[in-house]
Amino acid sequence: MTSWRGKPLPKPDTVFDVGLQHERTTLAWERTSISLVVAGTIVARWAAEDGLYVHAAVGALMAFTGVGVLVWSGHNYANLHEPLEAGETPVHPYITRVVGWATTIGSFAALTLGIILVIRREFG
Repeated sequence: MTSWRGKPLPKPDTVFDVGLQHERTTLAWERTSISLVVAGTIVARWAAEDGLYVHAAVGALMAFTGVGVLVWSGHNYANLHEPLEAGETPVHPYITRVVGWATTIGSFAALTLGIILVIRREFG
């Protein structure tokens, strides 16, 4: 694993905060990514069974995005230790906003598609 400056990065062995905010944040990203994978897989499966292939592609894209976020969260956990050790802030406000909006929009799209598929299956 390499740092954001391109240097090899050892595994962190110290805790920077007794509240473990850094670790809790990483776990939250991992939970979010697993939720994206599950929701995307369910949407893709239901949509494919009903012949809604565009919706199935959206569900598959959600699942792949969840896998990407899961990989990124593990990599990001190690990368954030370098700025903390240097006394710098690891926060990137722009990226935080982009990821927040993307997650909100993706979750809303999955919920909407899921509701549509359930209604079509029950009443269609």
